[in-house]
Amino acid sequence: MKEYYKKEIKRNQDIIKKINESWDYSRDYREYESALENYYDVINVCEAELCLLETPMLSKPKTKGNIMSLDGFVECVNDGGFIDYDGSGNYYKDGEVTDLSIYPSYVKMGKYRKDFDYIMWYNR
Repeated sequence: MKEYYKKEIKRNQDIIKKINESWDYSRDYREYESALENYYDVINVCEAELCLLETPMLSKPKTKGNIMSLDGFVECVNDGGFIDYDGSGNYYKDGEVTDLSIYPSYVKMGKYRKDFDYIMWYNR
């Protein structure tokens, strides 16, 4: 399954690249966004699925973030407190962060790991 998601990400990135290379930028920006939206959505779903399948690697945090409970984060996202534009996080355990990201959109899709109790959140 991992390879499938990786191929889908690459395929959609290639489509986005082709659209960008051939786009007539005199056209309305909303039309441009609309042309790309579905491809970015597919990439986002595939990345969320990959995060569920990957084996996390733990390391000491290299940057500072806010540690919060996963339940608190999920509640905040569901209440509209965080969107992807606000930032991202990494799963956190015993003073270490994983290499796996979590975004508010993953929570909205229900595609987030439940085997961690905390995240380290990084505001933009």
